Amino acid sequence: MSKIKNVIIVEDSEIDRKRLEELLKNYDFKVHSFDHPKDALDAISSIQPELVLLDFIMPQMNGATFMVQLSERLTHNPNWQVFLVTSAQFDEEESASMLTLGITKIIEKPISKEVLNNAILSVEESI
Repeated sequence: MSKIKNVIIVEDSEIDRKRLEELLKNYDFKVHSFDHPKDALDAISSIQPELVLLDFIMPQMNGATFMVQLSERLTHNPNWQVFLVTSAQFDEEESASMLTLGITKIIEKPISKEVLNNAILSVEESI
């Protein structure tokens, strides 16, 4: 049985959101999808996810702004992780900056089933 109970997807692209949902459908946890980051922020404290899959480039707010607002609302729970799932290319300095915001892993799109599975296993091992 999975240690992960809830996963939140924050992705404005319906195609990418549906792709992530499809990749997650065979796992034993509930997936909560949001196309607007503000809606995800409003719901996150009641859902208490172990994993957040966060897009970086969104029209409402980018992933960095989301993380700042998330940290203002909640203290970081050491049992959950935030993966930035992005097509943006970051240099080393930008990647380090993302990690200081509480993002635990940066995954490039398009995400493969194998990459997502390995990332989920790393979350399972840390819980």
